[in-house]
Amino acid sequence: LSLHDALPILMARLRRIAVNQCSTMVYTSGTTGNPKGVMLSQDNLTWTAQRAHEVYDWKFDQEQVVSYLPLSHVAGTFIDIYLVMWGGGTVHFADKMALQGTLLKTLVEAKPTLFFGVPRVYEKIQEKMMEVGKANTGLKKKIAEFAKQSSFQHHEDRMKGLPGNSLAYKVSKAIVLSKVHKALGFENAKGFYSSAAPLSEDVFQYFQSLDMPIQELLGSSETSGPQTASTSGPGTKLGSVGRCYDSWEVEVQNPDQDRGLGEIVTRGRNACMGYLWDEAKTAELIDPQGWVHSGDLGKFDEDGFLYIGGRQKEIIVTGGGENVAPVPIEDNIKLQLKEIVSNCMVLGDKRKHLACIITLRTVLDKANQPTDQLHPDVIKWAEELGAESETVTDLLEEDNEEVRLELMAQIQKVNRKAVSNAQKVHKFMIAPKDFSLPGGELTPTMKLKRHTVMEQYEKKINQMYEHETQSSMW
Repeated sequence: LSLHDALPILMARLRRIAVNQCSTMVYTSGTTGNPKGVMLSQDNLTWTAQRAHEVYDWKFDQEQVVSYLPLSHVAGTFIDIYLVMWGGGTVHFADKMALQGTLLKTLVEAKPTLFFGVPRVYEKIQEKMMEVGKANTGLKKKIAEFAKQSSFQHHEDRMKGLPGNSLAYKVSKAIVLSKVHKALGFENAKGFYSSAAPLSEDVFQYFQSLDMPIQELLGSSETSGPQTASTSGPGTKLGSVGRCYDSWEVEVQNPDQDRGLGEIVTRGRNACMGYLWDEAKTAELIDPQGWVHSGDLGKFDEDGFLYIGGRQKEIIVTGGGENVAPVPIEDNIKLQLKEIVSNCMVLGDKRKHLACIITLRTVLDKANQPTDQLHPDVIKWAEELGAESETVTDLLEEDNEEVRLELMAQIQKVNRKAVSNAQKVHKFMIAPKDFSLPGGELTPTMKLKRHTVMEQYEKKINQMYEHETQSSMW
């Protein structure tokens, strides 16, 4: 059709569209059950996109983003389609192997001005950067450490509302940090963002030292994407997902007396229409006052910054009736054993104490997926303890006592930081393979599907709890 013939058809279609009609449908990740179809209206998307542009100071016709997350999920849908479209930006589409190793190539080619990454993506970048850093010795190592420290301090000052920008930082940025950014394709990047799952303090501080401060935010399919936002400098706090947008409401309902944690609820024009063909679940989601119930637990500090304390459906209720949030414990175990452990899942619902499933770091194949071959760092660590295995399978069969004792000793170090006995991990098991998307343990946005892991290892979990002490790794 010519433009002359197509215009009347376009206008007729536009006249048939109402702002309160469903524009698109996004399915939830399915971390705690079957995915549900979230209906988002025309107004949900246009209103939220406009507000996000204002909060993040989006420059019209100037921004570049790389699309690599699934467009079937709200992060990819909102950022890569609606946010870019509203702001006249440019979107570069990565190939289907982006999360299997080709993302870096796309970043270097596209040079995005804004980058959104789920925590697992940032973790993978950190792992690769640290591998490269191991090769530095002598003066080169000292210069790198100096640069990272000056960058870390600069952003510490900025978060406190101080100017920062010391001479050491300026020199480090010009000589060292700019080269790191260029190697990653981030020489033009002005903003780094993270959501979908909690970002560990270790990862946050590592990127802070690389002059790549990550701004965490809280978002969900049911709220068209964003709920809260961290902004640069004093708008960011370690461990917080930022403050609420001034365009809608976010509250914490029914906080408990011990920790001050309550359910995070949101109300405004970003609130979805409900779940497709599921009135019962929609009634659970949106109450009569219009509040969207997230299932996330959180609390505000005195400055209005929101902190996440876990998800209601993830909270472990021990046999003694104690409520335990597993994610902080998992993050601490991974940090304590970061050279050895790839993933960790804490469990213990209705049990008398906590246990955990850990996966070991392994060599990745060409598709960037875990193999049975242990990572060289893990092999070296195991050899120092007297083990002779080079694969996960062999290590489990070998069942070396010194390896078991050392793993438990490191978990005990994490236990010493626990606020109560209920927060301590008493047992562990090593899974025979790492968690992955093809294996079904991770969602497309790299969140842990706890119910899937529980089902996969139900028999072994029950066996682990049959004994008073941990007797084997598998």
